[in-house]
Amino acid sequence: MSASPNVLPVGRLNQTAFLVCVVPLLFACGGTSGEAIPSTTESVITTAATPNETTTSVLPTAISEAVFSALSDGSVAALANVIELVTPGSPAEILVRHQLSVARFAAEADADIAALPTTTTTTVVVDTTDASTTSTTVELGCEWTNNCTVYETPVFDNEGNLRSFSVNGTPLEQILIGPGPLVVVESVQARVVSGYRAPSGVTALIVSVTAGDEALTTFGFAAIQRPFTSKNSAPVETDGAWGAEEIAVGQSAEMLLVFPDTPLDGDIVLSVVTSSSVDLELELPLITP
Repeated sequence: MSASPNVLPVGRLNQTAFLVCVVPLLFACGGTSGEAIPSTTESVITTAATPNETTTSVLPTAISEAVFSALSDGSVAALANVIELVTPGSPAEILVRHQLSVARFAAEADADIAALPTTTTTTVVVDTTDASTTSTTVELGCEWTNNCTVYETPVFDNEGNLRSFSVNGTPLEQILIGPGPLVVVESVQARVVSGYRAPSGVTALIVSVTAGDEALTTFGFAAIQRPFTSKNSAPVETDGAWGAEEIAVGQSAEMLLVFPDTPLDGDIVLSVVTSSSVDLELELPLITP
């Protein structure tokens, strides 16, 4: 994230449970119930890789285990460490970089986001008897929620790097969006960098804004989403926003916008005001990878 010296982190949170789903874990919070369930269950996942998509010189299972563990950890250090293990430009890379951005916001934000829990007890044991098959036995602890998130069915490229996988049985391509088109209004440029819809329905979007010949004041907390496939046509207000309140001339900054149960389509409307008091609305399309 490129930010000017005038960039100030700001935030607003309406629902205290969303962050656990915004930074999805290998087995993470997916609900808000406080009712305890047995702390350990077992799930066995066996996935045969697509023919000709693996290489015998690389052990794909070790790569998927590392990436899934980094997503489970959710920290900046863990996620940055697995960037080289995912296919450039692939859904897997989009999600890892998206979660890395979210982790950076969580690390820099004030207490209302940084203090929220981000992990549950998990143990991952991977059995690799065949490089073409990933057989993963997972012992999981979900001590304060009835819902967990499972990363599974890894797909590898010809180099053995992770290209895609599924979340609770849904392919990444259906719950993830990549970089959208660049939108230019006056001298302001903006785009949706990435977005992820967690199993709970919460959507987190990373948005980039670049100031032109005037400094900008952004109003992320007032952003709305206008879905195409929503049950009603009313715009959806953001549940939380973090990022730059002020952007200096010629500088860029990213923002994290979180929305409640919404589909990954339509567009985002973000308001900014120039230093000469001109109000601008940025309409940013949500485009799938």
